[in-house]
This record gives sequence, structure tokens and C-alpha cells, in this order.
Amino acid sequence: MFALSNAARAVASGSSLAGSFARGFTSIKLPDLPYAYGALDPYISGQIMELHHSKHHKTYVDNLNKLMDQTAEAEKKGDVAKDFKAPNGG
Repeated sequence: MFALSNAARAVASGSSLAGSFARGFTSIKLPDLPYAYGALDPYISGQIMELHHSKHHKTYVDNLNKLMDQTAEAEKKGDVAKDFKAPNGG
């Protein structure tokens, strides 16, 4: 979390990181699990694994892609600090 906060601050401040942060960005894809959802039964149910992977983890990936798109748009406008919005509103 600390490293992400520093990266976010660097992007928002317009540092050299901002110029390369989204350059050449390719959408991140949700990776398939290398095992079946039910492979961890009885310790973790297949339903919980499917929910976590297909809903929760997918949301993280989708939000990262949105952030990278927003960063690329802000870079095009030349105003990364103005257009960058942290998830906590800060």
C-alpha cells in the first residue's frame, strides 16, 4: 500500500513517473486460476473461490484499468495533477 501511495503521489505531482505511467498501457486481464474453484474444498468452498475470483478480483482488475485509462487521458491533456482522483477523495 505504501508503494502505491508513493506512485499515486508521483503521478499526481506530475513527476517523470507520470509521463511513463500509462504510456504503452495494455489492459490488464483477469488471469484464470491454475486450479478449479473447488480444489481447496473443504478448507475454502468452490462457491467462495468463484465469488472471490470472478467478482472481487475482477473488480480490482477493472478498477486498475479505469485508473490507467484516466491517467493516460490526463497525460494527453497535460494536467495529471488536476485530473487524478484518489479513491479516498484525497
